[in-house]
Amino acid sequence: PAFAAVYRQHFAFLRDLARYRFNVPPSAAEDVVQEVFLGYLLARESVRDPRAWLIGGVCNASRHYWTVQGRRRDQVVNWQARNPGTDEFLQAITVRQVVGRLHSKCRRTLELHYWEGATGREVAEQLGTTLRYAEKLIHQCLRKAFRAWHHLWSE
Repeated sequence: PAFAAVYRQHFAFLRDLARYRFNVPPSAAEDVVQEVFLGYLLARESVRDPRAWLIGGVCNASRHYWTVQGRRRDQVVNWQARNPGTDEFLQAITVRQVVGRLHSKCRRTLELHYWEGATGREVAEQLGTTLRYAEKLIHQCLRKAFRAWHHLWSE
């Protein structure tokens, strides 16, 4: 009964939070909220402030939703990238040349973060390092890629 009351009291607000604050589509917003309530159901014994816990859960779940959606979008192959003469094709060649000039660790870091959509924490796990170092590495490798690109176009 207590869970049902919390559910009825907060569901509409949490759904609207996902929809309007994080732009999650309506059908997905309900799924996000349902998942958060499932997590709450499992952890409710240790939760002191259900409203705060649920709001935090919806915020994190909404961000995760867009991370997953971004990964799916990045995995779709753009057919124009395979056709010589298009801007996408030229960009793909340039990226290959720039990335080819980087050290293998930088290539892997940028691949994880930008092509696979991994967060800093996920990059750290993959590389077996700390979050702080992974974030620093992402930044440094991006700067090196920019320098390689600049050098490539100034030749």
